[in-house]
Formats: sequence, C-alpha cells, structure tokens
Amino acid sequence: MGTTKMRLKAACVVCSSLLLALSACGGGAEELKAGNVRILVSASSGDQGGADVGVGGTVQLVGDCLGIGNAVAFWPKGTKVVSEDPLTIDVPGEGEISVGDTVQGAGGSHSTASGSDIDSSKPDLPIPSSCPSKSWVDFRPE
Repeated sequence: MGTTKMRLKAACVVCSSLLLALSACGGGAEELKAGNVRILVSASSGDQGGADVGVGGTVQLVGDCLGIGNAVAFWPKGTKVVSEDPLTIDVPGEGEISVGDTVQGAGGSHSTASGSDIDSSKPDLPIPSSCPSKSWVDFRPE
C-alpha cells in the first residue's frame, strides 16, 4: 500500500474516532418520541441559576407535546421514556411521571405577551408547530 493511501486511511480512522467521541458527548437539547407524542428535553438539568418560578400542574398533552397544564414542558436532561401506554417518563430527581399525574417543581417559564401561540422561542430546541400553546416551562424537580 502506498504512503498516500496509508495516510488517507489513518486520517479516516482519526476522523471517525472524533465523530464518535463528539456524538457520545451529546449535550444538546433533544426530542424524544413515544408513539406520536413528543417529549422535549432541555440541554441542562434545569439548574442554571437566576430566578426560578414555581412550575406545577397536571401532566397532559399540549397538541403533540407532553406538557404541564396548558404549557409545553421542557423536561430536565436525562429524562427517558419508560412506557408508551400509558405514557410514562422517568425524570431525574423526580422518578416516573405519567399523563394525568400532578407535578410540582421549579424552573423557568415564558408566555407570549400578545396571547398568540408561541413560535420557537425556546433557545435550545424549537417548539414543534404541532404543539400549540401560549407558554412553555422548564421543569426541574425540587
């Protein structure tokens, strides 16, 4: 094998290793799916400093998204789908939560001043248009 081919092969191995390492780091917000339901997961655990507000209510569907009350919810990093029927997620620091459960925690919230549906105002993950709401919340267990 020529020197050029060996260097090219070595470069491919290095690039593949870097891509694998970067994908393992994750770190970004993500959208989980449970059937047709979208579970939006924040890029952080929710503890980012700043002023928290009380976040609580009944876990329910807001369009196609799993929300709290009438707000689209961003669940903390590490949230996983446990079951699709009944829809149940496992939230770090809180445990298993199903549709219809009542949750109480802290976090941040945002509402549109105009009363129109929010667009993709959450900075780390766009809110799907199939999840119409006038507000979103970052949920963090207390």
